[in-house]
Amino acid sequence: MRGGHAHMEPVALTTLIVSGILELDLLKRVLPVALRGTAAQWLHLQPPFLSWDNFMAALRVQFLPVDHGYRVH
Repeated sequence: MRGGHAHMEPVALTTLIVSGILELDLLKRVLPVALRGTAAQWLHLQPPFLSWDNFMAALRVQFLPVDHGYRVH
């Protein structure tokens, strides 16, 4: 799986999630090859994520502006 998903678009990644790939497989195998640039560097420096929700929360804290929730409304 490692090299095969390096070119994936977000829609393809979502398809993997919907098709039943296990959450831990997604976190450990797909994300390291799906993320690029600063996000990939950031992921490499993080301790292992144990759930998708934890990953998404950390990703939002790192990459969304502090006032993001206010600007969306």
